[in-house]
Amino acid sequence: MERFWIQGVVRGGQVVLETPLALPDGTVVTVMDYDPDDDPRTIVPAGPYDPEDARRAVFASIGRPELADDPDWMSKLGKPRE
Repeated sequence: MERFWIQGVVRGGQVVLETPLALPDGTVVTVMDYDPDDDPRTIVPAGPYDPEDARRAVFASIGRPELADDPDWMSKLGKPRE
């Protein structure tokens, strides 16, 4: 089974997860005390904001990366690709 890490909090003596899990009966889990400074997830520091990278990311996310450097992108956005 794939390993995962999820955070929860104890309320009324029960562990309440931040995101509910649908685990099959018999799944073995470990619950332990947690210090947020010991978060096992990798934290990637955010680099300086680059508007050029942001523009390319936006166009890539909508499936039109070819428009990122096109000064006439607005008129072409709603039209089919050539």
